[in-house]
Amino acid sequence: MVRYNDLSLFIRNPCRITQTIMLPIQHLLPLRAVNITLQFTASAKPRLFHQLALTAWLRHLIGDVPHYEKYIILDAPENGHTFYQKGDFYRFTLFALNGGEDLLQQILNALSRLPNNVKIRDEKMPFRNNLIFHEADDLLTGEPIQSVAELTLYSYETLQQETDIWIQHDQCWLNWISPARLLLPKSERRHKKNENHFCRHRSQLDFATLNNRLYDTLAELLRQRVDELPARQTDETQRLEMADVFWMDYSYYNNQGKEKPMGGLLGRLLLDTENMPLEQWCYWVLGQYVGIGQRRSFGWGRYQLESIETGRTMPRASAKTSLLELACVQENLETAYLEIGEEEADVERLIHLREQLLQDEYTIPTLHKQILKEDSRLLQVPPFFDRVAQRAVAQVLTPALDTLFRNRVYSKNSVSEQRSRNRVYSKNSVSERRSRHSAAQMIQRTYQAGYQWVFESDIDDFFDNIQWSRLYSRLTAFFGDDAVVDLVMGWMSATVEGKERKAGLPQGSPLSPLLANMMLDDFDSDLETAGLQFVRFADDFVVS
Repeated sequence: MVRYNDLSLFIRNPCRITQTIMLPIQHLLPLRAVNITLQFTASAKPRLFHQLALTAWLRHLIGDVPHYEKYIILDAPENGHTFYQKGDFYRFTLFALNGGEDLLQQILNALSRLPNNVKIRDEKMPFRNNLIFHEADDLLTGEPIQSVAELTLYSYETLQQETDIWIQHDQCWLNWISPARLLLPKSERRHKKNENHFCRHRSQLDFATLNNRLYDTLAELLRQRVDELPARQTDETQRLEMADVFWMDYSYYNNQGKEKPMGGLLGRLLLDTENMPLEQWCYWVLGQYVGIGQRRSFGWGRYQLESIETGRTMPRASAKTSLLELACVQENLETAYLEIGEEEADVERLIHLREQLLQDEYTIPTLHKQILKEDSRLLQVPPFFDRVAQRAVAQVLTPALDTLFRNRVYSKNSVSEQRSRNRVYSKNSVSERRSRHSAAQMIQRTYQAGYQWVFESDIDDFFDNIQWSRLYSRLTAFFGDDAVVDLVMGWMSATVEGKERKAGLPQGSPLSPLLANMMLDDFDSDLETAGLQFVRFADDFVVS
């Protein structure tokens, strides 16, 4: 990753930013960024994305502050972690735009007084009076800080330097790191309601809409700082080469206990940036730090630019403890070992397995073919200890992804919910809530409710045809750069008895049922949006 202090090393043909028809974005800078590390004093169970609960907690902590959303931006690198116990550390990042330095200091002061200044004591809330301050450091340098005055400034000149890097590129990826709520053009919203006002599908997305929403975001921030802004100019250039995006339904509960929708778009975009005007590059580079679209003040709509040549230039903190480290907790590995079929865990072999996984020395083994007697299905089965490792990872990822799945979604070999402080799962590995038996009960209840016309179907060759690029887009959308993502991709793309595969989830992998449900979540969303009653069991479903 390119650090702030290294940006000038990549400047080949320095370009200066002119003010011709540009938004006066210099008024948003300098920007400051601080990593906060807290420590839990009691257990917590956040949902898959932490931004909503974390923002509400911070706002409660500092009280009613006018224009908070104009100055403070939040990033939650711990997304995907859904269980913390006493003693665990928690990290997040706060960005402050120009004029927000006093507010950022106010937040730091409030955090330093934890937990005495927190009135939230409801144990259902993940962030409450269960946290104490541990440390703060400068995102751009990694150095510890005591006050906002010590933070490195991301100035207008720094933006120029970072832009000079990107203007050399003819292509770049845009990776969403939090859900984006991008309004459709007015002409397309006219007869739509609620969540359908937003871009939900690839067919609704183009570069002009993206660029307009970015302009609108920056312009809205600037209106608090300057009197006049240039009119928005729509760029109709076809720059969107590829979009592997999907809509994720999400919600939160307001102070009155009413559920409010907060879904958003996730995934990756490939942009053709050849000859892109300099002012647009400035907007897109700065947009990484401020976000784009609706509900940006909650941390929604944030992205990172990435290229093969440069990688990423925007620094981002990582979770204090990775999901792979959680999967490799000895007790979790032992539980996985017992679930796979042995009566007593081989502790020494598990210690060796853990060391290989954590030190990135684990070699993905070849899958073996096996015919399932019950239905003659051809399985691709990993060796025993590979299944143990996959099972251990599944036990950590399941609680996170389970928060996304609808109550009418079931799967084969579902992992049961987390049951102990050490993130270990019970011997009964099939969650009753997601089992085949529960699916049959749901179909019966739907029938009894009056839905007696039923369409039954399945998705032809679903497991064998999942594209790995789409699988990777979803895993990184939910779990970021966690080491567990590359490990899962290695397992899913393993060879079968030495022969290369080009797609698919191995039907014999402990992870495949979970990943299949993850891939079908937006399919479920489409059925639900259409007002249909459905029950889905893996790739089989009924609609009534």
